[in-house]
Amino acid sequence: MREKGFTLIEMIVVLAVVAILAAILTPVIFRNIEEARVTRTTSEAKTIASGIVSFYKDVGIWPADKNANKRLEESTDYTILYTQEGTVPTTTYTEWTTGAPGGGADSFDNHLRTNAAGYATTGKRAWRGPYVTQLTEDQWGYKYYCNVLVGYYTTGNYTTMYVISAGSNRIIDTDTKASTPTSFMELQGDDIGFEVYAKKKGS
Repeated sequence: MREKGFTLIEMIVVLAVVAILAAILTPVIFRNIEEARVTRTTSEAKTIASGIVSFYKDVGIWPADKNANKRLEESTDYTILYTQEGTVPTTTYTEWTTGAPGGGADSFDNHLRTNAAGYATTGKRAWRGPYVTQLTEDQWGYKYYCNVLVGYYTTGNYTTMYVISAGSNRIIDTDTKASTPTSFMELQGDDIGFEVYAKKKGS
């Protein structure tokens, strides 16, 4: 007795059903993957921000200055901190990559993980880290940044200190010097970040 196989029409119907299901499910799957990346990136930014706050509580200054004797209003050694891992994102705002007036850039590791910056390790204001155990790139393979300049400059448009990721478009869209909003800086575009510190403009 000859076994009956699938007919051409049956095969076409099955393939059509599979194609329809794939068309329906693929956007959902990719959306879930993207949402998971955003959630993970937000969590990682929060972890770095928590490390920065813990550092500040111990050392008494934001992790941007190698001289622990400096007052908050004095100029900093660094204005931007970044993860060593990851690709540099695209941005038109140079304060995120090359530093801002009065400073440059340095890695989170040197301040939060290894104390390569050279903070005092004894006394009332001592480095008692590490404040983070691991620092890596965001979920798209790009660096995290923090505009620690905000903690030192008391005038101008620097209003909010963020640990920030460029997000899925790999472009930092947030301008820390923007004239709006009038109170606190808000993340722009698809940037992902966690607020470390904020103050009103001109205060």
